Amino acid sequence: MPSQVRTNFTSQESNWFKEDTDILDLKAIKNELESYTYDLKNNIDDYGPYEKFVDPAIRKELISRLQQTVDWIYGEGQSAPA
Repeated sequence: MPSQVRTNFTSQESNWFKEDTDILDLKAIKNELESYTYDLKNNIDDYGPYEKFVDPAIRKELISRLQQTVDWIYGEGQSAPA
């Protein structure tokens, strides 16, 4: 096999590996965001350990925004660019 062809194949393989790695990294970041969001939502919701530290006047709105984040992850976030 000519060296130029081998070099091209190696370059393509490196590009594919980088693309795969980028996809997996983005997926990990989204999973971390999802975990953090659910954890915070459960901790500030009724009977959560952080409930008493959140102003009751804003708690429902905060929980709603956390749910919107989860909805985004499963909706538009599935195809969001990195």
